Amino acid sequence: MEKKLSNIDSSIKELKDEILNSKEYKEYISSKEVLDNNKKIKDIVKRITTTQKKLVSGKGDISLEDELDKLYEELYSYSEYNDYIEKSNRLNILISDTCKELENYFNSLIE
Repeated sequence: MEKKLSNIDSSIKELKDEILNSKEYKEYISSKEVLDNNKKIKDIVKRITTTQKKLVSGKGDISLEDELDKLYEELYSYSEYNDYIEKSNRLNILISDTCKELENYFNSLIE
C-alpha cells in the first residue's frame, strides 16, 4: 500500500510540473505580470473594489452602480486586461479538464 501511495504522490508531482510548465500557465503568468506593472489598471481595479464594497454595505446610492459600470467599461478598454482574462480562462479550462480526468480515473477504480 505504501508503494502505491508513493507512486500516486510521484504522479501528482509530475502532473503539477506539467501544469506549471504548460503553455497556458506560462502565458497566464506573463499576462499577470503585465497587469501587475500597469498602474492605471491596478488603480481601476482598486476603485472597482472600493465601489463594490460601498454598494454591498449599503453606504452608496444608485449613482454608484453607474460609476461601477463606467469603471468596468474603462477596465475592459485595456487590451492587456482582456488578454489576462483570456489567458486566465484558458488556464482554468486546463485545470478543470485535468480535475475531470482525475475524477473519472478515481471513479473507475471504485467501480
